[in-house]
Amino acid sequence: MKRVRRSGEERRDQIARAALAIVHERGTGALSIASVAHRVGVAPSALYRHFPDKDAIVGHMITRLGAGVRANLERAVAEARTDAVEALGAFLTRHVEFLLENRGFPMLIFSDLVLQHPGRRAAMLATLDHFRGTIGQLVREAQRQGAVRSDVDPEAAAFVFMGLFMPAGLHWHLAGGRTDLVGTVRRAWSIYLSGIAVPRVPAARARAPRRTLRQEKRS
Repeated sequence: MKRVRRSGEERRDQIARAALAIVHERGTGALSIASVAHRVGVAPSALYRHFPDKDAIVGHMITRLGAGVRANLERAVAEARTDAVEALGAFLTRHVEFLLENRGFPMLIFSDLVLQHPGRRAAMLATLDHFRGTIGQLVREAQRQGAVRSDVDPEAAAFVFMGLFMPAGLHWHLAGGRTDLVGTVRRAWSIYLSGIAVPRVPAARARAPRRTLRQEKRS
């Protein structure tokens, strides 16, 4: 069987995905050059051609995950020019899919590999701040389009938006993936939208004639 040759960047991404899978399945304590090499199916010495040590692999994981989040956000901003609320919902769907494809992401964020490393912690905070800021921007655009109430605080709405998937993702992870993450987030989105959207007046009520003063006196 002919072995497929990968470019350097493709191999680095493969290594990062393997490392993230180990984090998801066995925790950050199981992460090592040897375990990642075994997962990829190469000798440990082959990994050193791409990364000098485990820390470099962790750094690449964080960079790769941050880039994925930012790419989805940029796509949502482009879509918001037509319908900001629809763009928010589409982004939420894509982000949940991204979490399902990168299942070790939540565990990595809250691990000592990030929290006890100033550079990684700052990088992850920058990604979260960008996330929050962009969602706030989308809420403002939805307000400009008349779909979201003007009294809604965009920054607070952005934090609540993040709560649509973070607790559900944690519960899903603790349950070993046995809960309906997609369905839970979809239902949470419906509740969120009903709380910020401009109320729609039913057509029948909008057409109903007002009672005259004479009718009021008779009743």
